[in-house]
Amino acid sequence: MKIKAVRTSLYDIPPQVERVDAIQTFVSMEFPFIEIEDVDGVVGTGFSYTIGKGGRGDKQTMDAYLTPILLEEDASNIDRIWNRMWMETHWVGRGGIVGLGMAAVDIALWDLMAKRAGLPLLPTPRQSVEFVEQGFKGIKIKVGRDSLYEDVARVFAVRKAIGQDPYLMIDANMKWNAREAIQLACRVEEADLFCV
Repeated sequence: MKIKAVRTSLYDIPPQVERVDAIQTFVSMEFPFIEIEDVDGVVGTGFSYTIGKGGRGDKQTMDAYLTPILLEEDASNIDRIWNRMWMETHWVGRGGIVGLGMAAVDIALWDLMAKRAGLPLLPTPRQSVEFVEQGFKGIKIKVGRDSLYEDVARVFAVRKAIGQDPYLMIDANMKWNAREAIQLACRVEEADLFCV
């Protein structure tokens, strides 16, 4: 499954309202995208994002340093690709723009693999069980759907699938306000979520 082509692009999407978090305000979100195509024409898509600045640097990192690595590799050997990216760029920085570029590549490679296998990219309870069987001590799942009930059902479905011993964590990516977070926490208390 050799990689045939790599394409990158950059989108600057202004939020509809000014975005504010605990330490900053920003009016721009840049999304560097990467498409990785294998010799059979299957394309995996990945992206990262920056707030306000850095997207152009992220795209340039993917173009200059990561694309040459990808074009020499088999797309199914994700661990090898990740290790090569790390070893060949760690002197530039272990996070920041390099890390964002590597994250986009990683997502694109898994997306490509999922498409080839006819499977969804998002983890399912079955996939969570497989991770636990591989030795992982905990699972983190995404929540933050428009329906609170859908999130609650997802949490309990995964907890039921993996059993009581592994840690179960959730990540809503700052979607909820305090009231919504409390509502979910009350409804999933019996799922024994891991708290830091």
